[in-house]
Amino acid sequence: YFIGQSTILGIVRQILTEQVGVEDVSGIMDFLISIDFAKDNFFLRNIGIIALLISSTAIFISLQYSVNFFYDIERIYDSKRKQFYSNLLSRVLSFGFLAFFGAVIIVTYFTQLILISFGHQLLGETSYLSAVSLEVLRHVIGVLSKVLIFSFVLKFLHDGIVSWRLAWVGGF
Repeated sequence: YFIGQSTILGIVRQILTEQVGVEDVSGIMDFLISIDFAKDNFFLRNIGIIALLISSTAIFISLQYSVNFFYDIERIYDSKRKQFYSNLLSRVLSFGFLAFFGAVIIVTYFTQLILISFGHQLLGETSYLSAVSLEVLRHVIGVLSKVLIFSFVLKFLHDGIVSWRLAWVGGF
């Protein structure tokens, strides 16, 4: 790796002592030294994937709580079990949102690239009208992709019921 394990361990020791305030870091450092980060570690890879999934969906969960608070929506659960399953479902939907938004962004940029490439070939590079029309088209595609994303957020993110008509108006 670029920096080296000893440098990283020194940085971790410094953060734990100076910023976190842990006085005796020997146990943590011994554990970190015993792990061989150079080889593929099944346990650490899966812990990293789980941490990534939980942290990446946290922004949508936080946004859901904020929107619910703003509109004074309060979910009442019959039991802790239903609350757990509701939270788990929210995490899964948030991960689905991330995948959907990523796909929308990728499709948007590829569509812009294809349309601009074909536009230059069809209209030519010399026409001022073609340059303006391609730039307007590029902005329209960007705005429409954001309208799509915000409409889905307004439709599905909170715990209330919103019609598609209101979600599209709010997204625009």
